[in-house]
Amino acid sequence: MIKKNDIYIRLLSKNDITERYLSWFQDDLVTKFLDARNLSKKEVLSYIQNGQETGSYYIYAICLMHNHLHVGNIK
Repeated sequence: MIKKNDIYIRLLSKNDITERYLSWFQDDLVTKFLDARNLSKKEVLSYIQNGQETGSYYIYAICLMHNHLHVGNIK
């Protein structure tokens, strides 16, 4: 885990894939530069698992220190 000031970064987990998280992929501002839009929970979980199993990519959750709120991702 990396900690710096008001945020920390940790590996994204299946518990992070909530309705709130999925709603990010329905927001035009969030997805403006992404190929991914309107993803289902099953699609997201499969994508995360594929990256970890192949070792070709990992997705990390960006979280606030004071309340641990997941506010973004980095791949």
